[in-house]
Amino acid sequence: MYSGLRKGAEETYHQGGGNDIDTASLLIAMLRYRKYPARYVSGMYPKKKLPLMTGKVLAI
Repeated sequence: MYSGLRKGAEETYHQGGGNDIDTASLLIAMLRYRKYPARYVSGMYPKKKLPLMTGKVLAI
C-alpha cells in the first residue's frame, strides 16, 4: 500500500488502476484533454461522518 502520486495518469490508465491520487490524476488529465477545467481539491472531513466517506481525493 502506498500514498501519494506513484504512477501518474498515463501509467494508471495502462495498468487499469491506482491509488486515489493516481485515479484523480487520470480523471483530471482526461477532463482537461476534453477542455473541461479540472483541478485537485483537498480538505478535512468530520470524523463523525467517516462511515459516509467513499474517498479522500476528489477531482473537480
